[in-house]
Amino acid sequence: MKQYNAPLVGMSVLLTACQEAMKDTIKAIRDAGLRDVKVLIGGNYVDEKVKEYCGADYFGTSADVAVKVANEIFAG
Repeated sequence: MKQYNAPLVGMSVLLTACQEAMKDTIKAIRDAGLRDVKVLIGGNYVDEKVKEYCGADYFGTSADVAVKVANEIFAG
């Protein structure tokens, strides 16, 4: 991420059991000093509570919603 200057990281989960790994990954991104990188998470059960718990910036409940969110992020 750092070497590519990625502005956005997207993660998708299908199982609630994956939430901890997603939270740990987001923490690692932040701990690496990549505070400007936006994190978008998605999955059919993901909502505002999951987004807050994991520390993500955005969420989408489907791929098409995630693409719309990503387009909004890149549009500025």
